[in-house]
Amino acid sequence: IISGLLIMAGFLFYKYKNTLVSHEISGQVKAISANSITVAGTIRYQDKTKYADKTIEFIITPQTVFQKTALIIPKKYQNVKGISEQFTPATKDYPGTISDLMVGTRIILLQSTDNLFNVAKATAGQIQYQAFENEK
Repeated sequence: IISGLLIMAGFLFYKYKNTLVSHEISGQVKAISANSITVAGTIRYQDKTKYADKTIEFIITPQTVFQKTALIIPKKYQNVKGISEQFTPATKDYPGTISDLMVGTRIILLQSTDNLFNVAKATAGQIQYQAFENEK
């Protein structure tokens, strides 16, 4: 009886594990090469109830779309060391490029057609990231 329960539990675990699907990650750039970026972050499964931390290398292709969300820093804060008051920066969206990215860049959302749950390397489809920009 116990061995039968263990076999059933193993089967259910294997089946459940293989049904988890995620095509999105949010996090931070950890490494950059000529044709890939490595992102450490959180993947959210399609059922939107489960999360997991993961580090994945993403291959950049000519089809990869970059979207930059700039946080605009007001002039009065641009040369200040340590801001003592809170403010909410304005944002502006632009088309982006891989050359904008650096280690530490915040990835708002990276989408892939690959199931990120069970890969260490995937192809990047769309990358939305955050950058700071001074008010002009």
